[in-house]
Amino acid sequence: MLAFVLFSSSKLTTAAALCAGLMAAVSSDEKPAHSTKPSPRPIQHHLAPAVPVPLANRSICVITDDSLAGQPFGAEPTIDELLQAGAIIVVRKPFANVHERGQVDTIIVLRHQGNRFEYYRAPDKDLLRHAFITNFQPTYGRHLQSGITVVSRRKSTSCQNLRIGDTERTNYISVTYSGSKISTVKVEPYVD
Repeated sequence: MLAFVLFSSSKLTTAAALCAGLMAAVSSDEKPAHSTKPSPRPIQHHLAPAVPVPLANRSICVITDDSLAGQPFGAEPTIDELLQAGAIIVVRKPFANVHERGQVDTIIVLRHQGNRFEYYRAPDKDLLRHAFITNFQPTYGRHLQSGITVVSRRKSTSCQNLRIGDTERTNYISVTYSGSKISTVKVEPYVD
């Protein structure tokens, strides 16, 4: 054991001496007499000046509105209504129910006119988990867009990102603007 400690400490001493020697050589300002090359100049990087981003573009405004956060589409579109309107199912996967042992439910993802809906299907109900809306032409999109516009005007916000939630902080709507127009909305209702 003593031999190992002595051997290790001698290696450590040698390594420390080698590092110290290298650092001294690097930090030395002396040039060797036989060197004919000029010393290299430091590289200068020309960076464009940083363009400040207006604070409003970086901030997220938060609004509490129980009515809109709780019922963003008015009457929530069902899976059957979306399918009848031309939606297609893009994902159907089993999901183990966390409350009922042995029960397997289903996650269903639909696309409708560029919009995406994700539902949790249990034997007795379908629950909307998420909706990503970029096309506001369907009835549900127009209702959502007008509700967001009314709430944002009433609260007089001019943010590029808006988050609307309910008092219990369970349902949320995240809005992204492009200029002064709504470009994307993510609806996140509470699902247990």
